[in-house]
Amino acid sequence: MAIDRTRFYHKRDHLKLFRVFCHVARLGSITRAAEHLGLGQPTVSQQVRALETELGTRLFERKGPHIALAAAGESLYRVAMPLVEGMDGLHEAFAERKERVSGMIRIAAGHGAATFMLPRFLSRFGKRYPGVRFRIMRRAIREVPELLLSREEDVFFDGGKVDLKGIDRYQVSSYNLALIVPLGHPLAGRESVDLNEVAAYPAIMPASGTRSRAIGDLRASQLGIELNVAVEAHGWGMIKRYVEAGIGVAVVPDFCLTEQDEVSVIPLSHHFRERGYWMYARPSRPHGSPTVGRFIRFVALHPPPRIYGSKSPVIDEGGNDFGAAIV
Repeated sequence: MAIDRTRFYHKRDHLKLFRVFCHVARLGSITRAAEHLGLGQPTVSQQVRALETELGTRLFERKGPHIALAAAGESLYRVAMPLVEGMDGLHEAFAERKERVSGMIRIAAGHGAATFMLPRFLSRFGKRYPGVRFRIMRRAIREVPELLLSREEDVFFDGGKVDLKGIDRYQVSSYNLALIVPLGHPLAGRESVDLNEVAAYPAIMPASGTRSRAIGDLRASQLGIELNVAVEAHGWGMIKRYVEAGIGVAVVPDFCLTEQDEVSVIPLSHHFRERGYWMYARPSRPHGSPTVGRFIRFVALHPPPRIYGSKSPVIDEGGNDFGAAIV
C-alpha cells in the first residue's frame, strides 16, 4: 500500500478509524459494527471512507447490500486487529498488575458452542488469567432466564438470538453455513451449488426433536425441497464423521469445520445470510463477581478468529435465513 506518511501521521484519531475498520471487517457488516460499537451507521460508514481516503486505497468491495474485504483490506486487518485488541485490553492489562484474577466462571452453552466455539474463547482468556477456573454445562436456550436470574449460571452461549427480559445479549462471533460432501463426491470441489442439486443426495440430519432439525425441516418445506434423510445424528462432530464415511451430505455451520476434516466444503453464503453467535448474561451490574464481569468484557471485545472459511466472506444484509440446519 502506498501511503503519504507525512499527510497520514499529522491526522488525529487513527486508532478510532482502525478500530471501526477492524470491527466492520470482523463482523462483515456496517450495521452490526455500528451496533457493537454503539455508533450510528452513518458514522461508521463515514469513518471507513475516511480511512480509505487517508490510505489511498479501497478496503472493502461493495455490491449493493453486500460487503467484503478487498485485498488491501485483508492486509490491513491482519496488521491492525492485534493493535486494536491490545488497546481495547490496555486498561485490564494494567489492572492485572494490581490484583490477582481468580475464581470460578459457570458457563452454560448449547452443543455447538460447548464443543466448537467456547474452547477458542476460554483458551485466550485462560492464557491472560491463568487463575480462573471454568465449569461448562450444556443447556437449552429455553432454560436461560431461570439459569441466569437464579445465578445458577453466570453466562450462556448459543447461536439463537432471542430477546429475554432482564438479560443482556452480546454478539460475540458470526458464522456462515456450508455444504460438506465426501471427498470424491460428484459435488466435491464446486464453488457453488443449487439447493435442488443438494436435495438429490442422501442427507445427514440433526436428530429429530432438536432445534436445528426443526429449523431445517421448516426451511426445506418453505423452499419446496424434499429431504432424503439417510442418517439422523446428534451434534455437528458426529454429522461430519458420517459425511466423511460417504453416507451422505450435510449443511453445517462453518464454525465447526477445521482443516483436518476429510470433507469437501462448498460455501452457501450466496444462499443464506450470515448468522450471529451470542452471549447472554445478567445486566452489567452486578455480574455476580468482578471475574465474571471481566470475562464478559473480554469476550465481547476479543472475538476468536475463524478456524475455517474465506478470509473475505460475502455478507448479505438481507437474504434468506436457514438457521443452523441441514438441507
